This record gives sequence, C-alpha cells and structure tokens, in this order.
Amino acid sequence: MRFIPLAVAGLLLSITGTPALADHLDTKRPVKNSRAMQYGSLSTYLGGGWGFGGDEIGRFADNNGDVEKVRSGGGLLLEGGLLLSLDPGTRVRLTAGYQVDSASRVNGDTSFERIRFDGMLLRGYGPHEFGVGITSHTSVDYSCNISSVCSGDVEFDAAVGYTLEYAVRIGDFSNYRQNRRSGSSGVRLGLRYTGIEYRPRLADSTVEDFKNGNSVLGFVGFNF
Repeated sequence: MRFIPLAVAGLLLSITGTPALADHLDTKRPVKNSRAMQYGSLSTYLGGGWGFGGDEIGRFADNNGDVEKVRSGGGLLLEGGLLLSLDPGTRVRLTAGYQVDSASRVNGDTSFERIRFDGMLLRGYGPHEFGVGITSHTSVDYSCNISSVCSGDVEFDAAVGYTLEYAVRIGDFSNYRQNRRSGSSGVRLGLRYTGIEYRPRLADSTVEDFKNGNSVLGFVGFNF
C-alpha cells in the first residue's frame, strides 16, 4: 500500500508547484510590457524662441537716431504640438507655431508675421539631440501702418523650406538616460536653422522679389 502515500505526495507537489510556475511566468510579463511601452509613447510639446536673419523688410529710425529693423527671418516664435517616440533614441515632433518680427513707433507699428507648421525627426546621443525636418509657412504677411511713412499690407505666397536643429537637455545625465526611454517630461535648449524663401503675391512679381527668410533661432522647449 506504499503507492497510496506516494500518489498523494505527488498530487500535493503538482498542486503546489502549479501556482509557483504561474507566478514565475507572470513576473516576466510586466517586464515585457514595460519594454514595449518605451515605443510609441506620445507627449505634449511647447516651445518658444527668438530668431535672427533674413532680408531686411523695413528700417525705421526715431528722433534719437536709433534704428529698428524688421526682417523676414527674425522675431518671436511660439509653438506647440506633439512628440512621438519611435524608439529609445528617436522621436518625431509635429508642431504649429506663430512667428512675428515687429517694430513699434509712437505714430504706428509694422510687422512681418507667418504661421509655420514643422515636422522634425530627432535623434538623441546622450544629452545631445540632432534634428532634420521640413517647415511650411502660411499666412505670410507684411503690415506697415506708420503715419507719414507707410500704410498697407503685402501678402506672400505660402512657402516650404527645411530645418536643422541641435539641442541639449538640461539636468542630470543619469536622469536623462532614464526619462528619454519613457517619454516623460524634459527641457531642452537649442538652436534651429531654417532655410526658406518668400515670394510676394504681386501681379508683377519677379524672381528678384523673393525674400530670403533664412534664419537661426534660439529656443527652449518643454515636453510633458
């Protein structure tokens, strides 16, 4: 009758061993899922900066002899959009923004403004990030309303150009290595070069009328 205790012992071992095996298998699943979550994560992006460059659109001097210039590549930029992680070191950023360069006088003001849509492919190397992309500018308009100087608007055709970017992440490098995988919050300081030309929407416009909008912009960006 020894086979009965042996059979009972074998049955108990099989019952107690099954949950242990299930627990062992389950512990691996979160790790696999956690790794998968590194890819395809989406975050919100907000940025702002100031650009320099481009052709001179307007020049205005005050009574003290100080000169203010409005350029086709300069001015304040405010933008926002989405940041998508393709893998731990590669991201795609899609943004829409408003950029304007302006000058104000007691007797009026003038501005060169445009709305820009940017698509940028970004690649990170440690705390450094490099990007290349395309930019499309619409609602390009130069407005000048200064008494006894100028009055009216000049509209420009929509234009397409390219962008190159370099940025560095602010903060501890070890934290950066952890956060860049999960798509969590981050702050970047960088420079962006934009190559683009604007053509005025005039009946007698020629090639010589194109305005060079090439610029270098310093920016700060936040994703969260």
